[in-house]
Amino acid sequence: MEEKILREEGAARSCSKRFVPNADELFVGLRVFFFFMISLGCACWWPMAGYSWDGPEDNKPATELQEMDEATLAWEAQGPCMRAAVTTLVASNDTLKKRKEALRYLASILAARRKKDGKIPPWLYEMSLQADKGSMSGCNEVAQKMYLPSETPLEGQEKEATAKEKSAPASAEKKTKK
Repeated sequence: MEEKILREEGAARSCSKRFVPNADELFVGLRVFFFFMISLGCACWWPMAGYSWDGPEDNKPATELQEMDEATLAWEAQGPCMRAAVTTLVASNDTLKKRKEALRYLASILAARRKKDGKIPPWLYEMSLQADKGSMSGCNEVAQKMYLPSETPLEGQEKEATAKEKSAPASAEKKTKK
């Protein structure tokens, strides 16, 4: 009888053994994981680095700015807006110089749009305001409203939504009468 109990305990012990990596295996695994994550991050962000505005050398001529549509102009203005907003965080001679350059380019974008249409769209004023406030998220939001397509529901979805809105007050009135 004791022999049977010992065999059952031995079987239970052998099932409970788990794989525990030693320090070398753990170190190699972490290095592979971090290498993969850094590679993935670089692959995702590398293409965007070429689109950012870095300084006056990236300024487009006024004629090219005048030919741009609203979405492309918003994409172009987003870079200097972001640069001006970032430079409000730390005040040094270098950041003040970069801020002036960014605000100067935003002003040239405003002037080019005014020259083309005779007026300035409100979103450009808002973007300049966000740059002055130092709000990077504000710069992004204003620009994305212009170059990302708005989410408009399809015709069938609009009809369903209006039907639901009409039925909701009617059902609420029935509940209050009861």
